[in-house]
Amino acid sequence: MRKKLLIAIITVSILSFIATVNVFAGNGTIYIAEPIQGKIGIDKTVISLFNADGTKLREIYVNGIMAKVSPNGKYIVYLEDKENGPRELALADSEGNKLRNLPTLFRNKKPEQKIGTINLEWSPDGEKIIVLQQAYDVFLSVLYLKNNDLTEIHSLGPAESSEEPYLYTFKWFPDSARILISNSRQTKIVDINSKPSIEIAKKSAVIDITRDGKKVVYIPGVEKSLFGGISLGKPPYEIWQYDVEKQRSEKLISLDALPSAYALSHEGKYLAFLNVQNREPETFIADLTRKTVEKLDTKAHTLIPIEFSSNANNLIVCTRTDKKGDKAFYGVFNVKNGEFKQLKEPVTMSGEASMGYFLFTWIDWR
Repeated sequence: MRKKLLIAIITVSILSFIATVNVFAGNGTIYIAEPIQGKIGIDKTVISLFNADGTKLREIYVNGIMAKVSPNGKYIVYLEDKENGPRELALADSEGNKLRNLPTLFRNKKPEQKIGTINLEWSPDGEKIIVLQQAYDVFLSVLYLKNNDLTEIHSLGPAESSEEPYLYTFKWFPDSARILISNSRQTKIVDINSKPSIEIAKKSAVIDITRDGKKVVYIPGVEKSLFGGISLGKPPYEIWQYDVEKQRSEKLISLDALPSAYALSHEGKYLAFLNVQNREPETFIADLTRKTVEKLDTKAHTLIPIEFSSNANNLIVCTRTDKKGDKAFYGVFNVKNGEFKQLKEPVTMSGEASMGYFLFTWIDWR
C-alpha cells in the first residue's frame, strides 16, 4: 500500500509524462488531482474521482496546491493558497474543507525568504507525512499528525540546480518506517527512527519499490530531468534490482533505449516503458523474469505508462495522444486486448503556469 506522485508532463515532439503515481489496492477508485489557474497564478486544486471503468464519481476542490488524499480517504494535505506571504501546509477533510494548518520546518517565515515546500507524501499507515523542503539546503522531515509534531530526519545538502529538488524521488516502504530517496548523486534508504541510512547506488533513476517492500528497481548511470532520463553513457541501458533484505543488487535486463516514462507491476515482474528516442514514440512491456521485451499495440497512438492496476496487473493508467500531440487523455489501457477507456482530458494551463501544472499534478489508484 503506497503512493506516488505524477511530477511532470513535458512535450518532446509529443506530450510525454515523467510519472510517479500513488497506488493502493482497494475498490478501484482513481483519483486525479490537478492545479487550477487563478487570478494570482496556480492557487487551487480539483480532485476528480473515477471508477476503474471510467465512470466519474465526483469532484473535490481544495484551496491550495500539491493536494494529496490520505490512504483512508478522510483527509487531504495541501499547500494553502495565500495572497500575501508564503504558502503554509494545511489539512482538510474529505470534502476539501480546511481543518487546520500543519507545522513545517520554516513556519512563519518572511515572504522574501526563498524557502519552500518541494514535495510531500502520506505514509501507508496514514499517520505521517513526509515533507521535502528547501532553504539553502534540502531537508527531509516527518510530520506526525497525532501529536502535530514535525521532526527533521535527514539533510540532503545543497541542491545542484534550482530544478533538482523537484526531481528528487522519495517513496515510503510498506512499513511506514523507511523511505527511499534518490537525487542526482545517490539513491538510499532512510530510516525515520534515526538509524543509519543504506546507500543503494550512486547516480541512478529509481523506477519503483515492489509492493512487498523487498525490492527496489532502478536504472544505474542515469539522471532524472524534466524531459525524461538523461543517460550518462551509451546503450544498452541496464535495469537493476536491489534486494532490501540481502542488501545487494543484480542486473535484470538490458534495453536498447532509455525509458522516458515507466511503470512497474506490483510484484516487480513487468516493466512498461515509453521510448521517445525513436522518430515514432513506442511503448513496450519488459518481462523482467523471462528477460523479454514486447512492443504494445497502441493503435498508432502514444501510450505513456503511469501505473499497473492492483488486480491482475493487466491495466495501465495512461495518457494517450494522437500523432500530432494535440489531444491528450487520462485513461485505462488493457495490455491484453488493447482496449482504452478514457477518463478525462488534462486541465489546460497558460504557458507561464504550465510547469507548475506538471509538477503539482497527482494521480492515485486505490
